[in-house]
Amino acid sequence: MANNKSVLAQLLSSDAVKNIAKATNVSSSDVTSILTQALPQLLEGASEQKKSKSTVESFLNALQDHAKDDTTDLTSFFKNVDLSDGAKIVSHLLGADTSSTTSNIAKKTGTNSSTASAVIAAAAPLLMSVLGQQLTSSAKKTSSAKKTSSSSAKKTSSAKKTSSSKKTSSAKKASSKKASNTKKKADTKKKTSSTKKKTSKKDDSIDVSDVVNLIGKLIK
Repeated sequence: MANNKSVLAQLLSSDAVKNIAKATNVSSSDVTSILTQALPQLLEGASEQKKSKSTVESFLNALQDHAKDDTTDLTSFFKNVDLSDGAKIVSHLLGADTSSTTSNIAKKTGTNSSTASAVIAAAAPLLMSVLGQQLTSSAKKTSSAKKTSSSSAKKTSSAKKTSSSKKTSSAKKASSKKASNTKKKADTKKKTSSTKKKTSKKDDSIDVSDVVNLIGKLIK
């Protein structure tokens, strides 16, 4: 399972740092210093989104949108990065602490608030894309596991029905043909009714509880 270490590794990779530095006109060393301080704060802010249904649903929608971004070519990715959108992401994740957090990061890294803000804003869309892709991957695995479990349950149920049917058949043979025919008709009606009642609904959607659990696992 992916965790914050893998997220940090991707955001602090030489390729990511180089492209963020180019997009913000800040040195690579300063970008690394700023992100080393900022990313844990942003991840904590992401973790806070799971505390209420409304925020987790909004966050899920944002993650799903950003998960569609192509992050295989970071040079191309950062050519299209929207710093204003990145600033909105940062503001959403850090909330009322955005300004103070940015100022503290600037002091710790020996830069200024505008430089720190630009770097963090440039990195934010990539952070959302990485988290979105990991969340989507985890959700698919969870859905697959549920389907496997459901399939096993159906096979077990089918085996029980087959065994029960054989026992019923033996009992029927011991009785008269008239009684046997009557029972067969009754059994047929019961099985048809049972099949209709036990038909399960197919639902591959991710519900809020799944998202909360997945975010908790991704961001520790």
